[in-house]
Amino acid sequence: MGLFGFGKKSDDESEKKAGKTCPVCNKGIGKFSYNPVKDGELCDNCAEQVKEWWSKPLTDTTVDECGKIIYKQDMSDEEKQAELESVGGTKAYADIYSSIAFRYLDESFTERTMEEYGDAVLLDCVVMLGEFGSGDRVRFYHEGEFFEGVITECSTKDYDSFEEQCDMKMLTGEASEGQPCWLLVKTEPAEAGEKLDYDDKVFV
Repeated sequence: MGLFGFGKKSDDESEKKAGKTCPVCNKGIGKFSYNPVKDGELCDNCAEQVKEWWSKPLTDTTVDECGKIIYKQDMSDEEKQAELESVGGTKAYADIYSSIAFRYLDESFTERTMEEYGDAVLLDCVVMLGEFGSGDRVRFYHEGEFFEGVITECSTKDYDSFEEQCDMKMLTGEASEGQPCWLLVKTEPAEAGEKLDYDDKVFV
């Protein structure tokens, strides 16, 4: 058996044989798939969807986060508009995946730009609705509190790190719906921006 494809096991049969189910979509995980996350394992399809928008390694990501990321990709325009209005925005919002104070970036990079950006916070985001640009005044929503700031640098994410993108002089100045982006924001107090993390939002 097996000649000309007879007796060849289907993908479904291979997945059943593997005996593993994806916790996000509830479909079988292929026998040769390997997409571990912090508290489980994903099928190839879900892993690819997450990696399309998510910059953190899968191994540092929980099943719950993966499910929310995939859900966000499938949101309708009406659902996005409702989400924007729920935080008091009027034209654009982005989901924040992580944040870091500028002073904690690579030292060789910050030495050259600390005077200009020292009190800023770098946000790793995905634009869900509308468009962001350098100079926009934005608000952050975190655990029921709002913080304000101004975008000093905005760019789509074309490199693995903000430092590398700056060194290559590839800052685009704007980012639109559906695009992963970097937002460097000056906020008072600067410590407020350091609290921002997954599930928080920045909006105009």
